[in-house]
Amino acid sequence: MNSAPDFYPTDIDCAWLASDADGVVAMFLTAGRAPVPERCFDNAGAPLEEIEEQLMRMEPCYKARLLVPVKRPEGYMDAAHRGFVVYDWTDVHKTRATKTHSYERVAVPENPLRVDALPSPLALAAKAVRLDGISFATTSWIPTAALHPYRARPKE
Repeated sequence: MNSAPDFYPTDIDCAWLASDADGVVAMFLTAGRAPVPERCFDNAGAPLEEIEEQLMRMEPCYKARLLVPVKRPEGYMDAAHRGFVVYDWTDVHKTRATKTHSYERVAVPENPLRVDALPSPLALAAKAVRLDGISFATTSWIPTAALHPYRARPKE
């Protein structure tokens, strides 16, 4: 994936990782439109375009639950069964009046993975985006301001 300073993965539902103040790891899905922290483009560990593929190579071994009703929960649950808290850019399905400009927590594992339990490339990617002051266990919405500096989808 291109790491040029103005590049944004438009219309590609890519995944990126972050760790919280407790060292817990979450996967964020962009819907091809959500802001992505600048640090994700530095290729620390796994490159952005390889995150989801590498994550899915991990063995599913955690109980998990879906937090919001969705038509196709499989992708969220696949990541949660591997120990990741899962956030999605649900604004893509909302009207202008109901948009939150936040990532929404959509699935959680019973026992979330900690960053030090990840394979090295994924651990480096998650450590590169540390969201201090946020706990994925209690934070249902993560606003774009918490991701600053970030890249946004270019205006059309």
